[in-house]
Amino acid sequence: MSVSLVLDSTADITPDDGRALGVEIVPIIVVVGEQRLRDGIDIERAALYRRMETVKDLPTTEPPTVRSFADAFKRQVDLGNDVVALTVSAALSGSYANALEAAEPFGAKVRVVDSKSASALLRLQAMEAIAVARAGGDADAVALAGDRKRLRGQAFFAIPDVTFLGRTGRLAKPLVALGGMMGVSLVLRVAEDGSIGLAGQSRSFERSQEITVDQVVRALGDEKRVKITVAHANAPASAATLETLLRSRLRVPAEIATAEVGTVIAVNIGPGAVGICAIAT
Repeated sequence: MSVSLVLDSTADITPDDGRALGVEIVPIIVVVGEQRLRDGIDIERAALYRRMETVKDLPTTEPPTVRSFADAFKRQVDLGNDVVALTVSAALSGSYANALEAAEPFGAKVRVVDSKSASALLRLQAMEAIAVARAGGDADAVALAGDRKRLRGQAFFAIPDVTFLGRTGRLAKPLVALGGMMGVSLVLRVAEDGSIGLAGQSRSFERSQEITVDQVVRALGDEKRVKITVAHANAPASAATLETLLRSRLRVPAEIATAEVGTVIAVNIGPGAVGICAIAT
């Protein structure tokens, strides 16, 4: 018996990549005007950014339905597999709650785990879990492998416009006011409980990027084995600058990759945002 991993699409793993990795990706829904589009299937990043420039009302997102999760679980259980479902933070989405409800009929065959993360950090956690599943680990081992606390997962990001996080309610109103009306550039963090909070502030986006790097370096301390992703929302130049700065200040050897966030994350943080996600392995 093997263990199959099921993820929602906030892990920023495309359906094609998911198939290559042997995992199921359950798409978040992106709502643009009257359309409800499946992340990574019905809409791609370039199309999303074009729509964000032309559509009056900003896009929103909805978690996968209970039925969507249930269908994914059934496919894997019918193949004789146990399932570990790793979802975006319950503090940021209803994905975890819907996955829990979908798992009930399957009993011990399906385990649902709140990643307490999102985007590139969730992907880093998922890749650790996938490696253990491929090596033949049981459900307990796979779930533990992707545990954020065990991996000392860190996620810091700088955003040029708080409008996107503010309108969804994922950012506290005082922080929206600080970053909006007062024009302060914010550095945000996905906290240990999976919520988004303030990690720093400055009067310029450039300085916020420096603070982002400093926060990650401080959080990692003297960890000996580190994996890092520099993530961006349609901002490759800013990501390159951030990576150069990170490499100059990081005190330990690290595997560093750069990736563009998927449509769901882009909708919620807005174009131009950059961040750093890291785990210690």
